[in-house]
Amino acid sequence: MSDVYKKAQTDPQFLQHLNRVMHPAGAIATDFIELRYAANDLDDDIMAEWNKSFKYVLGWLTKNETIL
Repeated sequence: MSDVYKKAQTDPQFLQHLNRVMHPAGAIATDFIELRYAANDLDDDIMAEWNKSFKYVLGWLTKNETIL
């Protein structure tokens, strides 16, 4: 197992944010990559939560860049 994976597994908040980044509309909904083909836009609240999670994940990766 990589060090990054081990570190991520010990941080449930990181995993929740990462899941939201990957699946902005919910775990069983369209993933982030497929959103470009979706007919409907996500509402502002969902996008605000996604943006918050994206910033958290980016900050976590920056903070842990020594193990990347």
